[in-house]
Parts: sequence; structure tokens; C-alpha cells
Amino acid sequence: MKTIRVAALQLAAHNRRDFADAWAHIVPIVEKAAQNARLVVLPEGTAPAYILGDQTDDGTATMQALADLGKIAQSTGATIVVGAVRHDGPNAYNSAYVLDNDGTLAGVADKFTLWHFDQRWFTRGEQIEPISTSIGSLGVMVCADGRVPAIARRLVARGAQILIMPTAWVTSGRDDQVLENLQADLLAQTRARENAVPFVAANKCGTEARLAKYCGKSQIIDHRGTRLAMASQNDPQTLYADVTLAPMHHQPTRAFPVRDAEGISSYAPFRLAVHLGDQNDLGIACAMVDADACVSTLHVPAERNPRLRIRLVEIDDAIAQDPLGLVAHRLAGTTLAIWRSEATERDIAIAIARSRAAELRMYVVLLWKNQRGWIIDPNGAIVCGADAENPIAVANLTPETSCSGIVVPHTDVLNELARVIALDDGDTLP
Repeated sequence: MKTIRVAALQLAAHNRRDFADAWAHIVPIVEKAAQNARLVVLPEGTAPAYILGDQTDDGTATMQALADLGKIAQSTGATIVVGAVRHDGPNAYNSAYVLDNDGTLAGVADKFTLWHFDQRWFTRGEQIEPISTSIGSLGVMVCADGRVPAIARRLVARGAQILIMPTAWVTSGRDDQVLENLQADLLAQTRARENAVPFVAANKCGTEARLAKYCGKSQIIDHRGTRLAMASQNDPQTLYADVTLAPMHHQPTRAFPVRDAEGISSYAPFRLAVHLGDQNDLGIACAMVDADACVSTLHVPAERNPRLRIRLVEIDDAIAQDPLGLVAHRLAGTTLAIWRSEATERDIAIAIARSRAAELRMYVVLLWKNQRGWIIDPNGAIVCGADAENPIAVANLTPETSCSGIVVPHTDVLNELARVIALDDGDTLP
């Protein structure tokens, strides 16, 4: 297996009209990084910017960036990945260009999953293929592509030895001390862990066009899902770390539920309890908290309301850790997954459960080694938990929130999942 040094460049955000000045500052940063790493990754929309607005882009900024980066790659022997606009006739794509170590263009990855308003000026990508380079096969995604588990899995299944993401992770800024972003805080590590390949994400910091506030937190993650380096949320920074590429013919393992989803799809609200305890107090406990249904460590489904109909599936550790383990069920209308974890480490199990809930827009109940239990909502938030001192917990579930995969206006992650599956040739789903 090959180990290489990689660099992730967290750059200060710039407005489109300021590209020339910003680029003059960026070039020496890239040069220094390329002298010290074999793979250098720049953020999404570095040239000319992420927010294009209603102005026509003539491609000048992208051509200049590629010319300058090609020279740097050739002189240093580094492979460089940069986010920039790509033009194809009347269409503009939010793309990641890969320049190999001789300065030539190795390939381009167009953003498959457009985020909110960027589809006002960008066209959706249509292909998901790894890019061959002198250092190995790169699985290149752009920003919101990381929210769709089937995209990374398809890249790895088709030979990618490392996942690369130029990104523009935005944040709501509700707490200026902790700039939140689901991918930066949770999904990036999950993508690396579940595919057993390293993951490199280069983000921006600051604010662009008085419209997008970026969370920073660029990171380099190893194949186990461990962060090797992570930038601050506010300051430009270059990260370095050594990562081991997956073997050339690495194929991620697959797991499939033995028990099919059951129940009739319904979106009526109901109260669900998580129960850790013995048979004697099960019924009494559920009655005391007015639960309509209960998930218990006893493997006894205590459905008290015969009118309740919820489509659910039970999964084990292997299925939960497979990014595609629940996809077919979710696309078929399943809105609740019950994961009885026996072997996964506690913190990893929680991170995976939250990832599945958020990326599939569904509820997940995690019962961990019969010792703890949690209910997680379609936003990936833990809404209640049970433990030895408090062996029953209850939450109000509103399955209507799972009706669609819309996470922001115009971005439906379930539709994006379906688009990936439509590309399938046997690598993704059976």
C-alpha cells in the first residue's frame, strides 16, 4: 500500500469581482504546499468564486487558474485538485479539476448534487467516475456530493483509493463560537470509515458575497475515520498529513438486511418509546409514558395502538455500517430503522446512526449492547436516550418530516440517491 503526504488548503473566501487579487495571494500558498506534499487540494469555487449570481462567466478565471496550477504541478511534481467553473456550450458546471504531476489535466468531476441556490447558475453533473493519476485513483466529489452516501460508495467500488472533496461548507452561524455543518462535524468521517479509504476536504473560511458564511474545518481523515488534521473555523490554514491509499483493487464489503421492511407507510405522528429492562415492566413502562409503540432490548415489539402503521426495518452492525445497506428500503418508503448493535464501539455507533438518519432523512433507533438506547430524528439529532438509571425514554415522531428528502430549497437528497442508482451497473445496489 502507498503512503503519500497530502495538503488541504483552507482559503479565505473572496467575492467574484475580487478574484484577480485573491488569486495573486493564493498562488504562493499553492506553490509552498506543492513543494511539501504530493497531493494538494483547494476549495470548491476557487475560480472565480462559488457565488456567481446573475453575471455571465467567460471562463477567464478558470483558464488562468489551470494554467498557473499546471506550471506548479509540473515544477514540483505534485498532483493538484481545484474547484472551478467548467463551461460546456451553454452550460456551466461546478467542477473539480485534477492536474497531474506533469501539469496535464487528468480529469474533471462535475458536482452531482447541487446545493440550494447554486443551481441558479450551475448545471447538475451526470457522471460519477474516479480519476486516474500518477499517485493513484482519486474519487473526487464536490461539497454536497458528500451528503449522498451512494456517490462515495460508487467511486470506491469503481476503484477510487482516496476520496477528495473541494468544498464550500456553509453554516447557519447560529453560534459564532461553534460554526456547525453536518458534513464537517459528522459525515466526512463517516464517508472515510464506511468506505475504508482516506478522505481530504478543503473548505473556505469567512463570508462570500454577504450571503454564504463558511465554517472552515478543512480536514484530512484516514481510512479508519480518524481525523489526522483539522483546520480552525475562522482562519486560512494549510493542513498536512500522511495517508495510506487503499489497495488498487480495494472493494468495500456489502451487507443486506435479512428481514424486509414491514408495515404500511403512514405519516401520522406517534409516540415511540425505547425500553431497556425486563419483561415484567415493559407493558407498565409503555403505558406510563403513553407510548403508541415501543422498541425494546427484549426484541418484543410492544405496539399498543393497533391503528399505528409505520414502515420499518431492523438492521445489524454490518448493515448499518454499509452506506448502501438502507438505501433500497428508504427509497421504497421505509421511515424507521431499528439498529441492534452488538459489536460497534459506542461513539462510532452513534456517529453512524446519526449519519444514516440525516443522509436518508429517516428516524433511527439505536440499541447499543442492550445498555443504551437512543432515538435519532431525520436531521441527525438525538432526541432522547435511555440508560440504566432511566431505562425508558420516549419521543414524539412525525414521519411527515420524512416525506421528502428536501434539506434546503431545491435540494432533495433522496432524489439524488435515486439519480445515483439510475447510473448503477452493478457496483452500487444489487
